[in-house]
Amino acid sequence: MKKQRPTLQTIAEIAGLSKSAVSRALRNDPMQSIKTCERVQKIAADIGYAANPVINALMSDLRTGRQGKRTATIAVIDFWNKKGGWKAWPNLTIFLEGIKEQIDEFNLAYDYFWYWEQDLTPRRLNQIIQTRGIVGMIILPVESPDTTIELDLSRYALATMGYSLKKPNIHRSARNFIGDIFNALEMLRQRGFKKIGLVEPADVEERNNYFWSAGFYTFDLSAADSGHVPILRSSNYHRPELREQAYQEFSCWYREHKPDVVVGSNLHVLKFIERMGLKVPRDVAYFDLDLLEDDGKVDGVYFDWSRVGAATVDMVIDQINRNERGVPRDPKLTLINGQIVTGKTLP
Repeated sequence: MKKQRPTLQTIAEIAGLSKSAVSRALRNDPMQSIKTCERVQKIAADIGYAANPVINALMSDLRTGRQGKRTATIAVIDFWNKKGGWKAWPNLTIFLEGIKEQIDEFNLAYDYFWYWEQDLTPRRLNQIIQTRGIVGMIILPVESPDTTIELDLSRYALATMGYSLKKPNIHRSARNFIGDIFNALEMLRQRGFKKIGLVEPADVEERNNYFWSAGFYTFDLSAADSGHVPILRSSNYHRPELREQAYQEFSCWYREHKPDVVVGSNLHVLKFIERMGLKVPRDVAYFDLDLLEDDGKVDGVYFDWSRVGAATVDMVIDQINRNERGVPRDPKLTLINGQIVTGKTLP
């Protein structure tokens, strides 16, 4: 079995200190006593701990305000079947912008690879990545949960966004879906809505571990006077070729259940309501769970996906600082909350 590389956590456990205290002691921070610094540095030497010189130099530049040559590279790996296929999803485009901005903030370099590039085998891609000074790797949300990754990940700090990547299980940042829908439903109930109808594409729900549905069902069961409108898991209205089918499913569902307020995402369901000839909010109210901008037109949850991109980069940087590489034993999840904003689609 391959021997694990010593990390800050290893030193912390031996010294009986926190990782932050160990980090300060290793760089002779005045906040730590000389005795503690000497003890921690001796433990580090005894177990063969070696800090990453690339990232240390980078952090030194950041602390002193120097903006020199970019000293390390973070790679973004795209596993979609079509190159840039994720661009059809506006939130992923914003997510990637957040990644680029945060990488630039740390004065790192950015490199993008499409896994299915012509004549690019996994072996060749491994070779390219290893020769470009890449220290961290962000795997974009994948198109299919069955995606297989045939890359050597042991050399890199790793992170992804969301829940679509099932294997390997690595550090990830994600939206707090359950927290956001709970806050939204609580607000709607306080506003007097009882028959609340949720509409979400079935495959999107699967990619997000059914968190919208989980939050909706749990909240619905806790409300004694709930109208119990069943969730509509429709065809994917994000895809133009399925939008008409999704509309037909929605119109049948709406006529049968007649909710007081419809909860959807990305404004597609709002367009379905208007297509049916219904006036919002006179005939039915609308609330959007995934607003990409707060322009005062639609009530909903505004979510800045660039914050998730920034958080994903931060997770990679944290691993580099801790000298951790490869698939983690205990993957961490960072959740980002949205913000309820007011518009003109609730009465």
